[in-house]
Amino acid sequence: MYLNISFLLFSGFGDSCYNTQIYSILGSLYPTESAPAFALFKFTQSAAAAVSFFYSSTLTLRMQLLILQVTCIVGSLTFFLVEWSSVTEREKSISSASAQEDDENSGEDKEMSTGSSSVGNLEEETDDSGEQSPLKNDVLYEVK
Repeated sequence: MYLNISFLLFSGFGDSCYNTQIYSILGSLYPTESAPAFALFKFTQSAAAAVSFFYSSTLTLRMQLLILQVTCIVGSLTFFLVEWSSVTEREKSISSASAQEDDENSGEDKEMSTGSSSVGNLEEETDDSGEQSPLKNDVLYEVK
């Protein structure tokens, strides 16, 4: 009895972890079109459940377990394939963004070495009362 309860507990926990990971991947792969992606996932999941309910009354337990094993293996392989491609795509975008940023920074370094400055004119002025006013153009231009 306790073995059955512990099996149900762990299979429910595993299913919740699996669904959380799937939703996370779908959300990151389709950030602008997440609703259709979630809808397609739920449709596929419901269709698979309907098919399994249909064949459960006609096939033996061994055949049902074989179908379950095959679909679990195929699902795990495709899950890892999608996760791997997602991670490599994310790494490519990060590396290309950092390379582009390095190119921009090297262009600014050349500009700074030629003597051009990003600091405005720092001349002091006096106002009508004869007191010195703050620097006229004391704005530092932000370097991106």
